[in-house]
Amino acid sequence: PRRQRFVEHERDEGEIVPVCITQLLAHLLFLVANGDQKSRTALSDTFTTPYFITLALITKLPVEFIEDMDSRWGVKMDQESRVFDIFSTWRLDSGDYAKLAQLLQYSWQQRNTARAAAGLDSIPP
Repeated sequence: PRRQRFVEHERDEGEIVPVCITQLLAHLLFLVANGDQKSRTALSDTFTTPYFITLALITKLPVEFIEDMDSRWGVKMDQESRVFDIFSTWRLDSGDYAKLAQLLQYSWQQRNTARAAAGLDSIPP
């Protein structure tokens, strides 16, 4: 049997790691069902905050999600966007807020560097 491990900030190059994306999909389905909210909120401690944020950083938005948000709610999204890019608020019900803030700042800088390299606008802090 394969050993599942939690992904931290960076994946090992070429390593295949099994991941659970159920919580990411639940967040996307909620957004599609409820439209463009003023403050799209991610509840990142639905399963360990670093793991959730790492998955959000590496998971591209599904084309169907982008199309649904446009057709249902008139929300335009870049085809190269990651799940991380669409959340403007990160909520934490338990844990250390200072550590979450530090992790989100690091992740935001990482994403904006990647977006700039791809010729995309930066995401607001």
